Amino acid sequence: MLYSKFGFMYTDVKMAGKDGADDEEYILIREDDVIGTLPRSSAIADDIPELQPLGDRVLVAVQDTADVTIGGVLLPDSAKERPLSGTVVRVGPGKWDQSLDGGKGGRVKPGVQEGDRVLYFKYAGDAMETPSGEQFIVLRGDDLLCKTGSA
Repeated sequence: MLYSKFGFMYTDVKMAGKDGADDEEYILIREDDVIGTLPRSSAIADDIPELQPLGDRVLVAVQDTADVTIGGVLLPDSAKERPLSGTVVRVGPGKWDQSLDGGKGGRVKPGVQEGDRVLYFKYAGDAMETPSGEQFIVLRGDDLLCKTGSA
């Protein structure tokens, strides 16, 4: 499980181990702060592309920014803007809405699907990088500005 570093609603819990074993440490977090699940408990940074987002979250492969402007000016790393576009890799099941189905509730499916190219807010989401340099970001559906087509 992967959770947001910006989640403020968490509690550290220490429970006594069985039969005199050392105390075990846990963390209680809000379900809304869980970003997604990784394919196995021993997952590493190389497994980020296999992350399954939860709720209305979307895993996006970040598009590289250009090193040269349209006018031909070479940009140093310090002058580049954070990428604002990418390709959807995986999509969560959708946000839960209690008002659907006569009050029983249901999921509202995200407006994007795997392969869609999207634009997103500059400071949104949780950025991640694999050891090989691939960049990903996990965004909430509300952070997507628009769909620009399919890859």
